[in-house]
Formats: sequence, structure tokens, C-alpha cells
Amino acid sequence: MAKRVGEAGRIYANDIDATALAYLRERCQRDGIDHFEGRTYPGWRHHLVISAVTYAFLQQERMRPSVDPALTFPAILAIVQEVFTGLLFASRPRYLEWMHQAKQRLEQLRI
Repeated sequence: MAKRVGEAGRIYANDIDATALAYLRERCQRDGIDHFEGRTYPGWRHHLVISAVTYAFLQQERMRPSVDPALTFPAILAIVQEVFTGLLFASRPRYLEWMHQAKQRLEQLRI
């Protein structure tokens, strides 16, 4: 495949299991391909989410007027907590369902 795309071409693969990924990495080393980035599907999804959040944050920072004060540590901490809470619920949708069930049980117990 590398011969088909040429020297400057790139090949993207999604949804690869760990065994296939290891094989591809070894094959690239054997064939002299010096730059190989491979990820399993969960790793790719994680990379994609982190990249998108980072890009959105940088765009927001670029659009802010320069007269605003720089972000403080507590403000950055709040942003990071929001991002990782979102990542947690995105990676484990069942957690949100459990929270709703717990909320319903607690509402039933109120006097």
C-alpha cells in the first residue's frame, strides 16, 4: 500500500485490533517506513476527542479580546474538570443511566 500512495502519501486505518496494529508496526519497521502512528479504536477515539477539545479551547482563546486578563489557575482547573467529566460520560454512557436511577431512588425516599 505504501508503494501506491508514494513517498508523500499517507494511509489511515480505523478500528484495528491490537494484534493487527502490532503486525503493521513490525512490517513498517521491516520495510523501512520510519514514521508510523497506529492506534486501536478506543485509542483513536480518545485522541480524536482530546484533539477536538484542545482545538475548541485554542479557538476560544484566540477569539478573546486581548484586554481580558490571562486565565487563572482556578479557571483552568474548572475547564479541565469540565472536559474530563464530559470524557468520562462519553466513554461510559452507562454512568449517566446509573445517576438517573440513583436520583429517582433518592426522590422516592424524600419525606
